[in-house]
Amino acid sequence: MAEAATNRKWTKWIKWIVVALLVVAAAVAIKVIYFPGLPRPIDYDKLSWLPTCDPCNPPQQQWTKEERQWFYHTSQGSQLMPYAWFLALEQPGAFNRDLFIEPAHMSRFRILPNVDPVGNPDGLPLGFAKDPGTPGPGPVVGISCAGCHTALIKHDGQALIIDGAPGQLDLTSFLERVGLAAFTTLEDAKFDRFARRVLGTSYSPATKAQLRRQFGGFVKAQLKTILTNSGADVEGYVNSGLTPTNGGFGRLDALGQGGNTIFGKLTPKNLRVLNGPVNVIPLWYAGSYGWVQSNASIRQPMARNMIEAMAVNALLFLQQGPQQYDSSLRYQWMAEMEDMAARLEAPRWPESLLGELDKERVARGKVLYQQLCANCHVPQLETPTTNDGVPVVPGPYPPDPISVQHGRRFYHLRLFTFDQIGTDPTDAKNFQERTVDATALGMSANEAGANVIYTVISKTQQRGYHDNNVPPDTQLQWNGYRSNYWRAPLAYPARPLAGAWATSPYLHNGSVPNLYELLSPLKERSNSFYLGNPEFDPKRVGYESGWFYGGTKLDTSVTGNSNAGHEFDDAGGKGVIGRGLKEEERWDLIEFLKALRFEDEVPPSIAPPTAWPQNPGGSTPSAGDPVPQNESGTAQPVATPSPASPTAPPAG
Repeated sequence: MAEAATNRKWTKWIKWIVVALLVVAAAVAIKVIYFPGLPRPIDYDKLSWLPTCDPCNPPQQQWTKEERQWFYHTSQGSQLMPYAWFLALEQPGAFNRDLFIEPAHMSRFRILPNVDPVGNPDGLPLGFAKDPGTPGPGPVVGISCAGCHTALIKHDGQALIIDGAPGQLDLTSFLERVGLAAFTTLEDAKFDRFARRVLGTSYSPATKAQLRRQFGGFVKAQLKTILTNSGADVEGYVNSGLTPTNGGFGRLDALGQGGNTIFGKLTPKNLRVLNGPVNVIPLWYAGSYGWVQSNASIRQPMARNMIEAMAVNALLFLQQGPQQYDSSLRYQWMAEMEDMAARLEAPRWPESLLGELDKERVARGKVLYQQLCANCHVPQLETPTTNDGVPVVPGPYPPDPISVQHGRRFYHLRLFTFDQIGTDPTDAKNFQERTVDATALGMSANEAGANVIYTVISKTQQRGYHDNNVPPDTQLQWNGYRSNYWRAPLAYPARPLAGAWATSPYLHNGSVPNLYELLSPLKERSNSFYLGNPEFDPKRVGYESGWFYGGTKLDTSVTGNSNAGHEFDDAGGKGVIGRGLKEEERWDLIEFLKALRFEDEVPPSIAPPTAWPQNPGGSTPSAGDPVPQNESGTAQPVATPSPASPTAPPAG
């Protein structure tokens, strides 16, 4: 009897143990599948760089090793935290002593390692820069242009870096992890190690206590601002009923985040949920386009670089007073980066890594390209009557008076409305419909967002040029001989397709994983896939998109993620741009797109526009003073005019 009772007791405990184990296993499975952590580090046997032009003509257009390193580590004005703190910061976790900047850890955000000591003695990751900072706090660290515009693809154990190609950086996860690392650093033992690294021989109980007060204030204030503006923390957003859409690897709601960074300084009521993520844009040839950005909203290269730097935490003072419109922006360095980017050519398909091209398929694909693609994607030169008839874009929108005055013409990329192209409208609609309480700037409480950005960028630029004594001719060069015009079209541009093989995923919002699916009807496209895998599929042309631990799941049913539109389908309908393609035709067209060069896209009758002005004598950029001084040392007026309608040039 007693033995039977004992057996029942043990059986009961075993059942509870089994149930507990099942619950734990289920919790782990849910965590891994639905809430994964960071991906595993990128590993590879060999790392190489794709030439910036191949062949290079003239030869000096090839980036030198020194130029490449300069591009990777020169500041645009982004300021995340004091430089010494970033080098000393450990990874999150009370018992984790590994440094945050260790290459393996940074690669989990798809931030690329760069241990080359040329111009980078501290081993900063690729795309991170040491900025001189202000005289008080001293040097700071920030994210540079290369952080988002440098790609790494893997195949057969080899890794290839492609300059100017869209990268896979997950900025939101990176900022969240920085915040978590900073918070856990406040733990006593962890902070003591941090303080000893930062203070070095100046370490003492008193200096440690002072550093703790400074660091605690940073954790409380600065990180809160960074995370809120990026969408990592939605507390304080306007009660819109919307939920953020996770951009994840390689995608960012750039227009929304830039707006939050600027408009949020005026009042928290101006913050918006970020639900319109888009792909990073490739840099090659972008400097010769008349308008840039995912919705072709920005005219001037300098303005584009300014808003980009602000989106990754460049300092900007908007409060009324002597500091209003002062900023940490590095105008000369941004202009020199633009100059270097203008020398980039679309990357050639690397046959030694990804396989030789099938010349017969290329020839057949060329015919299909001319029939189905060229009419939309081949650029034309701007003319005084260029007008796509797109709503909210008065026409004709060239000519730009500055461009006309100086004889500069740029490539016009055709715009297509949502009804024509059928792609997700969220990105463009959010920008067009966004209103801002700009009473702090002397504007209305319901001002169009594009008008506010125009005002802020214009006055910030004017102050920066004035304070640094930038001569008018230099201002014109840095502005790319274009006015600071902004517009908000309910449309998207069709960019040239040279180098498209290196820009996956596809459509403006990255909702289609590879070229094969892009050429397929909607019903044959993936309803969901995963971002962040650097492994490249040379057949379907795109990153591997199956599940992997830590990958970002892109669900096409979520706001901003629709994969509809740009279809080839015999059924016709909204968003169908051509007839259905047979299986072999898809492979033929893909093979041609692998081989396509920009010079093959541009008709012989179109002469290339004048490029961004080169540095005098073709000299290598140097990280010197942010801007040069003119001979007299006196302030010079800004060259950008103030049009009657800030969001678009005057007609005619």
